[in-house]
Amino acid sequence: MVLVGINAYVFLGSSRSLQSVARAAQAASTAKNQLELPPPAAPRPLAIRQGAVREGEGLSSALRRDGVAAADVDRALRALRPLIDFRKIHAGQRYKLAIDGDGALAALELRAGGTVFAVARAPGGKLLGAMGLASKGRTGHH
Repeated sequence: MVLVGINAYVFLGSSRSLQSVARAAQAASTAKNQLELPPPAAPRPLAIRQGAVREGEGLSSALRRDGVAAADVDRALRALRPLIDFRKIHAGQRYKLAIDGDGALAALELRAGGTVFAVARAPGGKLLGAMGLASKGRTGHH
């Protein structure tokens, strides 16, 4: 800040003292730090969609048909790859999607038999996969 003050003094000429330039620089810095910024926008609600795999298509095609961006489909399938055999996905297989306010995939839930496969967006933006047991009476064969 002293260097800025000295440069300002040199460029402004001798009509202002170094102290007045330093005070002006300090005042400008304080004013900049006191600017009131509008509060951050509230997060938009998630859009929840349900879908099913159709005859002759895979999960990838079904998700794209339901409006999931190709990049998010690829990331979601990569997250699920260690957990599920995609060859076992069949026509009628049901899933739920959560799409955020920006149109990105926030979560995916796929039920297969007694297992729930899920993908969710972590705070850093990466899609992570997980699996668990479905509650009794709830399967992907509705």
